[in-house]
Amino acid sequence: MANSTDSTFADRGSPSFSSGNAMGPATNGRTVVDFIPQVAGLPFPPPILRLSKAQRKTTPTGVNHGSASSGKQPSPPPAIKIFVSYPTIYKLGARKFLLDNNVSPLGCVPANIHAKKHNTSCVEDINQRVAFFNGLLPNVLTKLEKILTGSTLV
Repeated sequence: MANSTDSTFADRGSPSFSSGNAMGPATNGRTVVDFIPQVAGLPFPPPILRLSKAQRKTTPTGVNHGSASSGKQPSPPPAIKIFVSYPTIYKLGARKFLLDNNVSPLGCVPANIHAKKHNTSCVEDINQRVAFFNGLLPNVLTKLEKILTGSTLV
């Protein structure tokens, strides 16, 4: 069943990137993660739910967990938790990290707008917490650069 954040129905037209219209309200086109393989000359990572368990272990491109209220999974799979532990990945040999260093105003996400009472176009208390979090990030990234010596944080 479709809800305010469900990305499984085409409320903006065709689900293809080439048309400029993506499915559902989460985006109207590519996100930053979609540009990475394109710039690197790699194929787009396949959606995890289209792969068998064996294929998930052997795919050379990684997988797209894309659970943004897609209706496919209630929450990100446990495998995604490894990505929040940069020191763990560093110990495995990674030296280049792409970090999303700015969280969008989550108070403007349809699910929050519909679920919370508010007097403005967005839920401002959520946006204030996001702004606080974003304000803390520069210091955290500076500390992370010191811990992960020899790494490139982009």
